[in-house]
Amino acid sequence: MESFRHQFDDVSASERETIVEGFNKGLAQSMVPRQHATSTEKAWVDAMDDVYNYAELHHADFNMRYGQLVITDDAELQEFNDKIHSLNARRQEFQQAQAEFNRFQGSTWQKMGVSGHDVGAR
Repeated sequence: MESFRHQFDDVSASERETIVEGFNKGLAQSMVPRQHATSTEKAWVDAMDDVYNYAELHHADFNMRYGQLVITDDAELQEFNDKIHSLNARRQEFQQAQAEFNRFQGSTWQKMGVSGHDVGAR
């Protein structure tokens, strides 16, 4: 980012200020969907950790029968299923946020006349 900003060192101070201001404004706008994508990804990873931790703590109560996971205690089964449902919801939220960010970023690049390949993203 810093080297990008220095590419405009040869322009007048007022032009440079306008360019840097526009750059900073655009960067700030991209942070909202980017932050949403990263926070939903973290929530998904945390939900995955929760499922694995629960399975580790209750591994003695989990059995495989004919290729299927069997949990005989109804309360544990319900709790594990709730964690799996939460995991799946967090994954879907992340995928949606990631798609929104990709659309936003693609639109921004298109407005600038560059492609993902041009910026090393694809």
